[in-house]
Amino acid sequence: MDALVVAFAEPSGTVLTSDLHDLRALASHSDRVNADLMGDVLMYYRVVRYVRFVVAVRSSSSDKHLEVIRAASHYDDEGLFSVEQSAEIREIAKWFNQHLPRPGRTTRTRNASHKRQQAMSWFKDSAETHLERARRLVELLESHGIVVEMITTERPGYVVYEDEFQVVAEPFADTSE
Repeated sequence: MDALVVAFAEPSGTVLTSDLHDLRALASHSDRVNADLMGDVLMYYRVVRYVRFVVAVRSSSSDKHLEVIRAASHYDDEGLFSVEQSAEIREIAKWFNQHLPRPGRTTRTRNASHKRQQAMSWFKDSAETHLERARRLVELLESHGIVVEMITTERPGYVVYEDEFQVVAEPFADTSE
């Protein structure tokens, strides 16, 4: 036997194919699928990428760059946006409050109140609707000259919280913000 292949499936569990040739073709045309031969078993798996959008302004509580949702609210509070843009930002923030779970825990240790907040939130690349709304906030910020950086990684750090749309992770020592 050259290889044992079970199937390639979406994270939701939908089986796309179990044909060896199809699997190789899928992996060769996607930067999000890896294929590894482990002994006699050919393993195909989806690589999850994590995404953050940040601005140069730093949070006073963590000294990390503000992520896009907080940045939009920060600049809205400062009166940067038009009335219409401000209403749109508040509507997007309201949507995130309703559709993005709040982590119960954001540190690896239970008694970390004496430290600055180190964990950072990352969208999963599969959270398409959430990323769409975050990108709209990016557009609004950039339309006023605010530089927004998109950061992607496969290694967000020590994951302290995870749900369907995001992870919260304390960065590894060799990981930059």
